[in-house]
Amino acid sequence: MPSPRLPGSIFLALGLVTACSSSDDEAGSSLPDSAVQAYASAQCDQFERCSPIAISVSFGDKAACVTSLTASLKQELVLRGVRVSESGAAACSASLGTQACEDPTTPVACQFKGELANDQPCASGLQCSSGQCFLDSGTASATSYCGTCKAFVPEGGDCSAAACEPGLGCSSANRCIRGAAAGAPCEDRFDCGGTLECIGKKCTALLQQGQSCGTSTGSCDTRKNLFCVQIGPAVTSTQCQPATFAAAGQPCGLADGKLTLCASNGDCNIDAATGTGTCTAALAEGATCSLEQNAPACATGLDCANGVCAKPLLATCNP
Repeated sequence: MPSPRLPGSIFLALGLVTACSSSDDEAGSSLPDSAVQAYASAQCDQFERCSPIAISVSFGDKAACVTSLTASLKQELVLRGVRVSESGAAACSASLGTQACEDPTTPVACQFKGELANDQPCASGLQCSSGQCFLDSGTASATSYCGTCKAFVPEGGDCSAAACEPGLGCSSANRCIRGAAAGAPCEDRFDCGGTLECIGKKCTALLQQGQSCGTSTGSCDTRKNLFCVQIGPAVTSTQCQPATFAAAGQPCGLADGKLTLCASNGDCNIDAATGTGTCTAALAEGATCSLEQNAPACATGLDCANGVCAKPLLATCNP
């Protein structure tokens, strides 16, 4: 499937389009509820396996993940230009279970395409013949999820206004490059492949639990809920340690070398003097919201559109 994006903190780009053809691009596709739920479950299984923080932070648990992704996928399936078959959905779902966690490339079985030509407006790569709906991340409005169908950029090409081909990354110079392997020389993170980072001019793996962390030693693997925290009363060192997650009304923040984050898109109201606070629930549908930094977030599956938390109206991108 296409790499997930995060409008309203939900993974909404759920790729299941197959090569089924049709001369009518007005309607989307249908898929049995069982097949949609099976895909959502496979994607949530991959999150649990490779990036458990995605489950905890955005959904709270796997059941909520499956419910949310199922609802989001159903919105995408009816969009203009989308065509889906059960066999294609099943193949993509199966591939998610075997994809290596260190390989962010979209599995081949999930690199499907829609029917809209390049430069057509879109809300999902499922609609586009290229497979890419390029989103302007700087847009902050009711149509922040609307983009344009664009061709993928080949190696060496300019990626300032389109994504690179699967397997390539966009460098700090806005050029599509094939990231280097562990131990290879680098100038910045963008020179390195997969999840590697650039430490001491060398591509280096993310740090695991118990390893020392910091600017000179490297970053913790946050996908696995690992964060760089201070250890000991005298703050003599920093180590990668797992975060725990709290529900609304429970304590959060950093205390005694333990980091507690808020689950289900909740916010931690931190007291600057103590570094601790209390979790507040994410904003519900219809609640007043703001795009300002540190403002409370809308619940997973909702966007802050025109000052109100609402479900994204994807069909308005290309009615």
